[in-house]
Amino acid sequence: MQDDNKTFIQLLKKQINGTLSDDELFLLNTLLAVIPETEQRALFDKLIDEHLDAVETNDQYLSKEEEEAIIQRIIENEDKDPKPCNQRNQWFPYKWFAAAACLLVLGYSTITLWNRNAASTEKVVSASLNAPNASLNPAGEKAILTTEDGSLIALDSIKVGEDVLGSNFKIVRMPSGELHYQSLSNVTADAKHMINTPKGGIVNFVLPDGSKVWLNAASSLTFNLGMQQADRLVEVTGEAYFEVAKRKAQKFIVKSLFGEIEVLGTKFNVNTYVRQQNKIALLEGSIRLKTAKAAVRMIPSQLAVVGANGKTELAHRTDIADVLLWKDGFFNFQDADAYQVADELSRWYKVDVAVTGSNSNHEINGKISRDLELSKMLEMLGYLGLEGKYKSNKLIINVKMKPPM
Repeated sequence: MQDDNKTFIQLLKKQINGTLSDDELFLLNTLLAVIPETEQRALFDKLIDEHLDAVETNDQYLSKEEEEAIIQRIIENEDKDPKPCNQRNQWFPYKWFAAAACLLVLGYSTITLWNRNAASTEKVVSASLNAPNASLNPAGEKAILTTEDGSLIALDSIKVGEDVLGSNFKIVRMPSGELHYQSLSNVTADAKHMINTPKGGIVNFVLPDGSKVWLNAASSLTFNLGMQQADRLVEVTGEAYFEVAKRKAQKFIVKSLFGEIEVLGTKFNVNTYVRQQNKIALLEGSIRLKTAKAAVRMIPSQLAVVGANGKTELAHRTDIADVLLWKDGFFNFQDADAYQVADELSRWYKVDVAVTGSNSNHEINGKISRDLELSKMLEMLGYLGLEGKYKSNKLIINVKMKPPM
């Protein structure tokens, strides 16, 4: 830790002087995530004291209260528009805090790591993506539509303004980039299409009834084309988020291995990646969840976990919106073990993953940008107590962290 503190101060000085390289900036931001807040404050004071010894100035300094307020904003990384930093300006002690704040609001991809024992004080840091070329890029839009006659259409090949016309459907890419799926008048009520995302692929689209769907990697959605004529039926595997268009006369029913969900209009997430722990999270509205064991009505902010035997456990979650972080570009690990982390990375980077180490069941908590190339992701794993090595399209994750006492 002493070496980290020394490196931290050296990097801060280089940042202020405008001599910090991209790799050093990445390291600085990483240290900001792992050095405790109290130590950061002490290091800030030490840096100012060192400069006061070397430079004479009549400039007025900030009060202690002002310093405290600005440090807190730096640590919390308030959501403000990024402001340009002129690193070549002469540095005076009273400008240090503004310069540090400027460092943390640069437009880099956000990574959040937190201590489980202090989850209420998350630290947000930035990670530069100007790294050497990685061997693997993160997932992007990639999906295949299978029609009722077995024809295959690569949805990611449809450009803005283009459309694909089938015998009973049309798909249009809107200026927003969203795919709109439209049923034609000659469609039959029982006709079905399926959309698949492979490992390393995601997609979002609008169904014929106006409902919006986001499909995570290695997932599928099967739906009936005749949504205008009958109940709206979909089947899901993997993970999907739904924003269902309200239609009082037509039910919207989601089927999966755990059972089915019946809704009229709502927002909810379905995760079926783990057979023993199917998860349904309700953000808005109301849904009726039916399993082999029982039927329950869910209300907003509830999370349902359905076991392989159909048994359902309900819990109220104040952080229910976190289940959608995958849709917003983040990995969100909550009480996860190394195998769950491995599964997520395998789907996202389209690699085989193996886990080693005797502490593989250690709980892991953290939030990391999904926009990182694999090389940067491997660096971030170190701050989750994991060590990642990639070779020949295989990722090895070694658990370094000891389990809690």
